[in-house]
Amino acid sequence: MLFFSLYLAICLANTDDMIDSVDKISEYTDFNMMLAVQVLLPKTDSKDFVDRPTKKPLKEVVKAFRKIEKRLGIDKIKGHFDLYNFINKPYLSAYEHEPQTVKLLEDFLNQNFLPVGSDIEAHPATDYNESPRFLQNLTNKNLISVSKALNNTWKELSRKKVKNPQVHNSSLFDLPFPFMIPGGRFREFYYWDTYWILEGLLVCDMNKSAENIVRNFMHIIDKIGYIPNGTRKYYSYRSEPPYFGLMLLKLLDYENGIFNDLVLGDGLRMLEKEYEFWDKNRKIRIDIQLGSVSNDYNTIVKDYEYETATTKEVSNPENTATASAYKTSVYLNAYHVTADFPRPESMSEDLSTYKKQNVLNETQMYSNIKSGAESGWDFSTRWFGDSTDIATITAYDQIPVDLNALLYRNEVIMSKLFSRKGNEEKALYYYRKSIDRKSAMNLVLWNQNEGVWNDYNLKSKSFVNSRFYFSNVMPLVYGIEPVNGSNYDILKKYSKEIFGYKGGIPASGYGKGGQQWDFPNVWAPHQHMMVELLINMKEDAMAFHVAKSFFNSVYVGYKNDKAFFEKYNCLKVGFTGAGGEYAPQTGFGWTNGAMLSFILQYGDKIIEDYDHEKGYNDILVYLNKELTMRNVESAETSERNNLLNANNIEMINSDVKYRLVEEVTKKSLEEAQLAKLYNEIEKRKLYSKLCSARKNEHVSVSDSSRWLKKGNIRLRDEAVFCYIQDRNVFWGQ
Repeated sequence: MLFFSLYLAICLANTDDMIDSVDKISEYTDFNMMLAVQVLLPKTDSKDFVDRPTKKPLKEVVKAFRKIEKRLGIDKIKGHFDLYNFINKPYLSAYEHEPQTVKLLEDFLNQNFLPVGSDIEAHPATDYNESPRFLQNLTNKNLISVSKALNNTWKELSRKKVKNPQVHNSSLFDLPFPFMIPGGRFREFYYWDTYWILEGLLVCDMNKSAENIVRNFMHIIDKIGYIPNGTRKYYSYRSEPPYFGLMLLKLLDYENGIFNDLVLGDGLRMLEKEYEFWDKNRKIRIDIQLGSVSNDYNTIVKDYEYETATTKEVSNPENTATASAYKTSVYLNAYHVTADFPRPESMSEDLSTYKKQNVLNETQMYSNIKSGAESGWDFSTRWFGDSTDIATITAYDQIPVDLNALLYRNEVIMSKLFSRKGNEEKALYYYRKSIDRKSAMNLVLWNQNEGVWNDYNLKSKSFVNSRFYFSNVMPLVYGIEPVNGSNYDILKKYSKEIFGYKGGIPASGYGKGGQQWDFPNVWAPHQHMMVELLINMKEDAMAFHVAKSFFNSVYVGYKNDKAFFEKYNCLKVGFTGAGGEYAPQTGFGWTNGAMLSFILQYGDKIIEDYDHEKGYNDILVYLNKELTMRNVESAETSERNNLLNANNIEMINSDVKYRLVEEVTKKSLEEAQLAKLYNEIEKRKLYSKLCSARKNEHVSVSDSSRWLKKGNIRLRDEAVFCYIQDRNVFWGQ
């Protein structure tokens, strides 16, 4: 077997215009003013101040604040500074929470700022329907009741930006269309939340509201090149998990193609522009050395270095036994926000985190925190060196499984959409990108010892594998097969976490933490992703088990509290989740969307009595039988695999980083060229696929050659083969 030694990880590109610097916040606030509110006033939600619009032009407000700075003890703070030293200055502590200080600052705020939320207003959605079509198919009265309540939330969550002369300066982005907020403290809309909001709107026949969501995102991408964490200016320079491509796919061919012009026109153009953001600002090059020293597939980091928008070679002084091996490079992406100041919406929390440690400097700490926020998992022990201490956060230095699975899916989606437009050259370009990414993920993120993908931490040079994280299974969700074994091996490995809890799938496995993206918290996106995966696998009983568990949590919570929560508890059915930086929230956009999707999928069955424990035990029995059967099938094909291994198939560092599979079955060279492989890990699957296709005469070599010549495109042959043969399967159709 080949030995893969990852000896260099460099080039996390982050161009200067994407660095989140304190110098850039003057558009919507003043740093000294924001800091005074967070430090000197009694504890409130940090987000409230930056959500308050001004009564006067911002320049006048800042000028008024300058007149009281000295009395507040903060007049010496200019430009870049060490917040830690500033916060601990003796003269400042004398002012903190003093009655005269509090009154002075509160009077200033009341004179110059409107109440929080004054820059948005409720918007009566014109396409709201009291009785959408899915309701007409339900007969259970209790299910109808909760379904109507879910439908009614769209009236409560619909917003638009205020056009009010009293509002002079707002942190809210200018948006051309009304929008849906998640609920609670979240007075604007967020990136990945909105995918499940879109899902729910379509279930409720609110097509215009769904279109408004997508058009707002297109507007934002057109203006700034990416979709920010949320639609306020303080969320600039960080994004969130990139779901815009999946939103477009959701709209494609919906109701006889009513959105197709939008999707295949400006939608696709903006999707490609957003992809360029991730490619330009969040990409990492990983140099890999290949040899035959070990049977261990696991990647070993020898050294790495970050640079901004440049690369720097770092040699590998160790392991001279691999010196004669071939070398190649692969590319993956990371959540990687470079910042020198705290999150404005969570300033007091970030200052506290920074103060209680002495390892990271300001830029390191705030870059890690904002990178964690960009992941959407803010926060989780997934990012921590010490599971109990957020101050050990290392999100900035981690290659995440879920982001790369999503970008893989986006590449596949772009390939499909460009093909629909008739642009086969771009369709094949993005298909090829998807194959490159899948192979890179299998080289770098596949943990052979665990039999699953794990995040890779570049600082500790190790996998993040202390417990289950839902991110580990996201490659399955988006169409990537395990390197070894099958989907069922991973489902069995994580059977307790996926199927064992009555309240749903927790974000992580059991363990210490206390963060909101950890055990025992249950999040709607994960439940919906898992149900879709299991449906695509034709495992309807398992899919229903997951959907039913989450439905019960939400339904019981609604019966008890007449509210839909942001997150739930896997151990206590109907209870809200907890932990993190803010109180539990209600509303709630993505919970409503996932619930509505499950009700549409299962109808009255979703509320019928169900024995969770029996269902779980039945799944365990089924998984054991399935794996036993697959092991028998695997044994029957082991001889062929051993033959393939004996031919010492290698990957070389040529321009296209490929070599031909040796002619094991004595097929013609022309057929062997169609079976060219990306690496050792991928070769068995593609070779088997080639043999099967040729046997069934799905495609002739001459036909594919003519097709290539007609397109006048030089491509990797295995990508062409898959593109011709399996693109509908690959796209999940």
